[in-house]
Amino acid sequence: MTQSGPSQLSSKKRILVAEDEFFIAMELTSILEKAGYHVIASVVAVDEALDLLKREHPDAVILTAMGVPFILVTALNDSEISQNSVLRGAD
Repeated sequence: MTQSGPSQLSSKKRILVAEDEFFIAMELTSILEKAGYHVIASVVAVDEALDLLKREHPDAVILTAMGVPFILVTALNDSEISQNSVLRGAD
């Protein structure tokens, strides 16, 4: 991870990664940082993710199901994505 000054970090979108598989979380973090995002944290527990969401107000959250119900909101008109999401527990 490269060091960035405060002015550089403030212009980057802040992302929270919530993923219970360590290697997937590391890969997501790496991909996001290479794409120019600032990953504020990578957490494994739902309560940690909720706490950081309330405190840090990230611009976006990358969240795997982590065994909890979730709602999928997308502008994509792709029935395969919707069907796969419902099969994985999305409402």
